[in-house]
Amino acid sequence: MKKTGFTLAEILITLGIIGVVAALTMPSLITNHKKKTTIVKLRREYSVLTNAFERAQADNGDIAEWDWSLNVSDFFRTYLKPYLLLSKDCGTGNNTCWLPYNAIYRPDGTKYLNTTGGAIYTAILNDGTYISVEKQDNNHVHMYIDIDGRTGNSMFGRDVFELTMTKEKFTEEMHIIEHSGLHLYGHGLSRDNLINNTYGCDKTKAGAMCGALYQYDDWQISDDVNVFK
Repeated sequence: MKKTGFTLAEILITLGIIGVVAALTMPSLITNHKKKTTIVKLRREYSVLTNAFERAQADNGDIAEWDWSLNVSDFFRTYLKPYLLLSKDCGTGNNTCWLPYNAIYRPDGTKYLNTTGGAIYTAILNDGTYISVEKQDNNHVHMYIDIDGRTGNSMFGRDVFELTMTKEKFTEEMHIIEHSGLHLYGHGLSRDNLINNTYGCDKTKAGAMCGALYQYDDWQISDDVNVFK
């Protein structure tokens, strides 16, 4: 009985087809994996900070009763640090907590904010997440988290996200906050605004509202979000 098998040419053609298919699908698979990982980490850190905020209120009273005249260092040490598990506390003006860049970048790669300024308090959580706090005024503070820590690219929408902590109702172009608390930056805005605002989640914008957009989309990164492209 005559045995049949694949010729070398047939094998090479098959391998070539497999290679082409892999080349076409792998980038999409890798991007989707990065998106899912980003959402998992963001939700985890958002939960950590929310729990810390709630415990701070349980011990110190409603956020409206906190001493908002404190400088950023005293504010962090009084109302946040006792409720967070830190591996490193860098305080202000220290350049060893947001390595290797000591900065936050927009989705287009340009610098958005230096994290080593004297008005910004930085620390590292036990799970490696970077956190920085910037006190805006006697009404609210901004918090930035880098969910990848040292391994990421410190870019809004990919591994850095901004939150706002406010002591009362707070409405402006960047927020429509109906009650005090901790919110992802851009909370209350429409989806279109979360993308197209100056600080929106788009490669042509600052990207600071990506966290609020992902939350708005039921903790997903939709195909029309281009910060991973």
